[in-house]
Amino acid sequence: MFAPPDGAVRVSLNNILKNNFWAGSPVFRVKERDKTPFAPFFVDRRRLQALSDAVSAGVPIAFSGLADLLGDVLIHIP
Repeated sequence: MFAPPDGAVRVSLNNILKNNFWAGSPVFRVKERDKTPFAPFFVDRRRLQALSDAVSAGVPIAFSGLADLLGDVLIHIP
């Protein structure tokens, strides 16, 4: 898929990509079919927000709005 840069519309995927603000870039996504281990995050979004807050304390990314990507692998080609 192509991840466009933020412009008039904010692209939530850019919260986890690095340096995607000039012209956008391709992103390959390897999807996890079995999302069962992540079910608690889908049922209670507060858990996902708490996890996102804990991670962003050490790494400057925010993924709380990207629950559908949990368990997936993203390969960003800048």
